[in-house]
Amino acid sequence: TAVLTTGPPHSTHLIGLKLHKRLGIRWCTDFRDPWADIYYLKLNPPSAFTMRMHKRLEKKVIANSFINFIVSRSIAEALPAGRKEVLYNGFDPQDFRGLAYSRSQQFRIKFVGQLTAGQDASVLIEALADLNGLSELQFSLIGTRDFPANTLQVRRLPFIPHNEAIKELVEAELLVLFINSYEGNKGMLTTKLFEYIASRSPILCIAAKGGEAEELITRCNCGVVLQEKAEIREHISKLYSLWKEGAGLRTTADISFLDVNVQAQKLNLINP
Repeated sequence: TAVLTTGPPHSTHLIGLKLHKRLGIRWCTDFRDPWADIYYLKLNPPSAFTMRMHKRLEKKVIANSFINFIVSRSIAEALPAGRKEVLYNGFDPQDFRGLAYSRSQQFRIKFVGQLTAGQDASVLIEALADLNGLSELQFSLIGTRDFPANTLQVRRLPFIPHNEAIKELVEAELLVLFINSYEGNKGMLTTKLFEYIASRSPILCIAAKGGEAEELITRCNCGVVLQEKAEIREHISKLYSLWKEGAGLRTTADISFLDVNVQAQKLNLINP
């Protein structure tokens, strides 16, 4: 018998630790985000005492768990000493079965999901404003609240079921991804990145260079990571021109290593 606790909230790991101590069960953790270095603690720092408590508990949990599954390599390297294994969120191929891209009369740029703390959409808004002369360009926000005020013509969809959101990803010429800006964000891999990759639509990731998201995007040859308005504007304009010429924009690299069924095989380490 084994127990797997997942966080955040990382307080769940304290339950696993107590069960392990009391009953001697095999216990493993699953870190979908950092603990003491999580972005909302960076953006809203707690008191020094509270941060010391976070770090003490983090160290204790990592050291005592049989194995710690971590969402990215960078986060794994930053966590305290312990047995660790990188376990990406991945994508489920079943979600994409039966879906196929078809060209439309518009160059469809889409952002799917919520903007969270540290994600700045202003540079994208400015770049798109500069491109307002491209009559066939369409920008969509799907299930997005609290998007900055702007004068863009925006197609807005409310929250929609997951299968419909996946279809929206596939039926796009460009998908926009934001990585939260904060110190130590190199290992941040948003869940949607993997479904973006699986959609085979090109990705425009707005973030600082050098993060693990860029490594994955480069490995999968599925997009670019840019941060400045001029380069974002030029990249969109280039893709738009290629699309107008009838060029195919779909990505084709081997992404099977991100299949959740492949990633889940690492869970066999719980019972070697």
